Amino acid sequence: TIYGFGKFHDTRLTFDKQLQLLYGPNEAGKSTIVAFITSMLFGFATAKHKYEMYQPKSGATYGGEMAFSHQNHDYWLKRVDGTHGGDVTFRDTTTDTLLTKQDLNALLRPVDRELFSQIYGFSEQNLQAVFGLDRFALIQRIQRIGAIGSDDWITLNQRLRKEADALYKPWGRKQPLSVKLRE
Repeated sequence: TIYGFGKFHDTRLTFDKQLQLLYGPNEAGKSTIVAFITSMLFGFATAKHKYEMYQPKSGATYGGEMAFSHQNHDYWLKRVDGTHGGDVTFRDTTTDTLLTKQDLNALLRPVDRELFSQIYGFSEQNLQAVFGLDRFALIQRIQRIGAIGSDDWITLNQRLRKEADALYKPWGRKQPLSVKLRE
């Protein structure tokens, strides 16, 4: 339920439990709905990132609520305007237990805002960017999906490849190992 977020106010949405595809014409609100879900889980953008804020245009309360399931538990989350990403009310409705914002973060871990967006939210622009990648860059992008810390591994891999190329190339003449093999 969106109380107020961007162009939406007093709006109730129901999603399929397995997969939901949002489609429609430009300016229909698809990206705003994805931003709402992301903001509900990970916090509203602050004034430091004003272009990512979706203050309601109608003057409605900024925020909303959502219900979701995880590992046979049902949860209810309410987030409204407030400091540090918004004021959160979080409840395990299966056990009727009031939880904290830290409990929400622990439940979502290791997924953070960036990983969530990479896995569950993409646009035509993101898809078009994939077609412009070479084979190596595409493999790197695929390896990043769902792997926390994979950027570090990819950076290390690139550094080691450069160091290896400095020592030897199959048809190289100047690399130290190539020189020794020729001798």
